[in-house]
Amino acid sequence: MKLTLTSILFFLFFSTAIYAQDSIVVYQKDAVMFSNRYVFFEDGTFKHFLFTDDMQEWYGRGKFIDEINKRTLYFLDADSTYTRDYGKLYYETNFIKTLIIRGKRFKSNDAYGTNKKYIVFEERK
Repeated sequence: MKLTLTSILFFLFFSTAIYAQDSIVVYQKDAVMFSNRYVFFEDGTFKHFLFTDDMQEWYGRGKFIDEINKRTLYFLDADSTYTRDYGKLYYETNFIKTLIIRGKRFKSNDAYGTNKKYIVFEERK
């Protein structure tokens, strides 16, 4: 049996483990003046980033627990290793927030002054 370079590469490619995505990034739907996103990791941790139009950044991190139709976020102490070179940085620390799960979307009460009753977060395609 003669093995060519192509067949060897084909075998190596399909015999290696293919790993799944280890995080999900959701963005606030219809956010015009700012960028608001969560990064949820498969180990049960998350990071939250909110960038405003006046160059502020709000940053939080913590752990989350999923229950039926809701995801509870436990914001931890400030991560002082996270810094930036411009604008004002604020840390979101030591509070709990609940997101309602609606399919692949998350919904929360408006805590950011957008004059909406709820904020919807979804994956971008």
